[in-house]
Amino acid sequence: MLESPDFGLSDKYDEVSDSYNGYKIGSEIIFNPWSIINFVADKKHRLLPYWANTSSNELLKHLINISSLNFKKSLEAWLNGESIRTQIDSNIVFSEIDKNDKNIYSLLFFSGYLKCANKELIEKTYHCDLAIPNKEVHYRLSKNSFFYRFLAFAFWI
Repeated sequence: MLESPDFGLSDKYDEVSDSYNGYKIGSEIIFNPWSIINFVADKKHRLLPYWANTSSNELLKHLINISSLNFKKSLEAWLNGESIRTQIDSNIVFSEIDKNDKNIYSLLFFSGYLKCANKELIEKTYHCDLAIPNKEVHYRLSKNSFFYRFLAFAFWI
């Protein structure tokens, strides 16, 4: 899409890739479609966190609040560029999302906040090295956002 002669944005490919890519479907790595559409539509082609304000944060605030200290340490590790190995449950039931950290990890993965850098099937369960997929999501979870402030507060509760 960025290399199309209609847009003339191929010189921004690396910057756009760092900001909006990281999602894998099968063997294909894709960019966040919402952010790409907004980036191309922006006449100044600014690399803004377009995806960041597309949903309410109340569920994530609640889940971070009730999560274990181990989960909160995982969030801190992700913000420092690390990955965390954990099980992913593809059959989570929304009404049980707050029952354990594995469900929270799975929700964050399936909703695009995390990517699976490497996966391994162990006894019919996927174990993934979860990491923040790109700069846009990192911004969403970083010191510039309520998540980081909430995380800092949650550590002191």
